[in-house]
Amino acid sequence: MRRFYKFTAAILAGSIATAANAGDGASAGFQLSLTVPEVCDVDVGTPLVVEEPGVAILQVSELCNSRRSFQVVASHRALEPQEQISINYGGQVNWLGMSGVSSVAFRQGPSLRTVPVTVQSVGVTSPLVIS
Repeated sequence: MRRFYKFTAAILAGSIATAANAGDGASAGFQLSLTVPEVCDVDVGTPLVVEEPGVAILQVSELCNSRRSFQVVASHRALEPQEQISINYGGQVNWLGMSGVSSVAFRQGPSLRTVPVTVQSVGVTSPLVIS
């Protein structure tokens, strides 16, 4: 990355020097463009392990530099028929699906925030890791 900055600085210096050496009435310019990759990430820290019925509260860090929308998804084992797990993700409540992958929230636009998350569980028969 440091080489990129040195290269860019050398190009800028060369462009400015050319304009300074030109005669009266002459002008010079340059165009500079950058491409910033889109990054969206949700960091839970350590995965949540639900081992018994009850309530768990945690904070999730959310980062996205895109103007497009993104979806927050929870990954977990397949649920047993009697297990019911709800997730309140920053005020948006959803139930975990039986399959093992569940949509938790939908976000629109750039984001840099900490989101409060509350997980309520009923009928948990064996440890459930949510990440």
